[in-house]
Amino acid sequence: MQYPMRRARAPVRVASLNEATAMHASDLQDKLRGVMAFAPTPFTSDDRLDGDGLARQVDFLVRSGAHVVVVCGGVGEFYSLEPGEYRDCMRIAVEAAGRRVPVIVGIGHSTRVACGFAAHAHAVGADGLLAHPFYFVSPPEEGIVRHYEALAQASP
Repeated sequence: MQYPMRRARAPVRVASLNEATAMHASDLQDKLRGVMAFAPTPFTSDDRLDGDGLARQVDFLVRSGAHVVVVCGGVGEFYSLEPGEYRDCMRIAVEAAGRRVPVIVGIGHSTRVACGFAAHAHAVGADGLLAHPFYFVSPPEEGIVRHYEALAQASP
């Protein structure tokens, strides 16, 4: 299968999720420098999200000099979290960071699920999204574009 020649892409735009934080896109882009700490997700001995452990970890990362905290990324084992734990992870990280640094939330899964997580990230005050690439399927370029357009609409 041949794909049409790729068009030149516009410069990458960083959009802030939460206008209530008064952090506009250009402000967020300026803050995405320095140490970006990708937090591993702590689990209890019965493989549940350790919310208190996550809060302590985020606070430690911020106090240790991280300029940005990213949760639910690859090292955050987003694929191991149940949907409720995923949402709790977002909320806990935002609360623990306490607006001291931007919190970026990794989102993945199907378009429908990722859009739901994007909307929740916005609702809890996350500053931005890290959209995981597809990891089980290889959609055509048009499908990829539609996926990211849907994410953009789900995250005002």
